[in-house]
Amino acid sequence: MLKCLLRYYSHRCSTLLSLEGLKELLKGIDGKRFSTYKRLKGIVIDYRVAKARFTKVQPDPHAPPSIIEVVISKSSHGFPKELLTEPKSVPLTDYLARALYVVLRRLRRKCGTGYSCYLGIPKPGPWILKRSCVEVCGDDLILRWFIGLPARGRRVLGREARNLLLNDVPKVINSITSLKKEISKIERHVNNYLDQEFVRSWLCKNGYVAFIVDGSVLPRESSISERPMPNAVPFKSPKSLRVTIRLPSGKSVSGMAISKGFTVITGGGYHGKTTLLESIQEGIYNHIEGDGRELVVSRGYTILVKAEDGRLVHHVDISTFISKLPSGDDTRDFTTLDACGSTSMAASINEAIELGAEVL
Repeated sequence: MLKCLLRYYSHRCSTLLSLEGLKELLKGIDGKRFSTYKRLKGIVIDYRVAKARFTKVQPDPHAPPSIIEVVISKSSHGFPKELLTEPKSVPLTDYLARALYVVLRRLRRKCGTGYSCYLGIPKPGPWILKRSCVEVCGDDLILRWFIGLPARGRRVLGREARNLLLNDVPKVINSITSLKKEISKIERHVNNYLDQEFVRSWLCKNGYVAFIVDGSVLPRESSISERPMPNAVPFKSPKSLRVTIRLPSGKSVSGMAISKGFTVITGGGYHGKTTLLESIQEGIYNHIEGDGRELVVSRGYTILVKAEDGRLVHHVDISTFISKLPSGDDTRDFTTLDACGSTSMAASINEAIELGAEVL
C-alpha cells in the first residue's frame, strides 16, 4: 500500500501531457541530440484509458533500453475484484505477463541504431511467479516494459518515436485490457495455481515433504530447456507410497507422497534418479498447465545442497559432520577461502538449516 501511495504522489507531482502534447514534444526534438529524450522524464502521458511515465530514459541508443510504466485503472481493465487480491493476484499477473511478452514481441521491430524501437520483457518461464513487469496496486494494474527510444546515430528519430509512443504503446495497453474477455482461461490458470498451493499446505499438515502426481512428465526436452520431453514415459507412483488428494478445484488426484525422514533414491543408470530429484527441487514453484510438473509440489523451504569445491565458508559450525581437519582448524567455527568437497557440503547443509530449511 505504501508503494501505491508513493507512486500516486509521484504522478501528482509530474506534468500531465496529452497525446497531442506528446506529439508536439516529439516533433520538437526530431533530429536533435539523443540527450533531448530526457524531456520525457518527469511527465505523465495521458492515454485516456491509462497513464504512463518513463521511470528510466536511456542515455544512448546503444545503452540498455528505457523503461516505461503504465497504470491502468479498474474502470479500464475490468478484472473482477477477487482476482486483484492475493493469492489470486499472483496467477492473474503471471497470465498477463505472458500475454504482454507475446504482444511486445509481435510489435518489436528494428529501426535506427542500437536498441531503437525495441519492445520487450524477459521471457516468462514455466513458473507462476510475481513479476515486476505486471503488478496489482490497489485496484490498478501496473505494466512495465523495456522500450528503445529511436535514433539514427546520436540523433532523435522523431517520426519513429511518434509511431512508437502514439501507436505501439496504445496497442499494448488495448491488448491487455481486452484480456477480460478471456476470463475463463484466466480462472483456469488461477485454479491451477490454487490447487498447487493447497497441495503444499496439505504436505505440511500431513507430514510429507513432496508429492508427484501420477501422469506427470518429469524429463525435460534437454539440459538447457524447461520444455517437457516429447513422448516421455509418464510418472506412475508405487502402490506403497500412493495417496489421493481432493483439490479445491473439485477434482481428486493420486500420486506419490514422500514422508518426512531420510529418503534414498536408488536405481540403474538412466532410470530417472536425477530427473526425480530435480523435479522435487523445482517443486517449490507452481507450474503452468502443460509443463508436465503442474502437481509436482514440494514444501516451500526445500533447498538444494551440493559440494562446491573452492567456495568461501565464513564462520560455520561443521563439527556435526567433521570433527577434525589435518590443518587443525576448529570445525565449530570453520572459515576458509577454498573449501574442499566435503567441507563445502557440510557448510552448505548447516547454512541451509540456519536459514530454516525443512527439506534438503
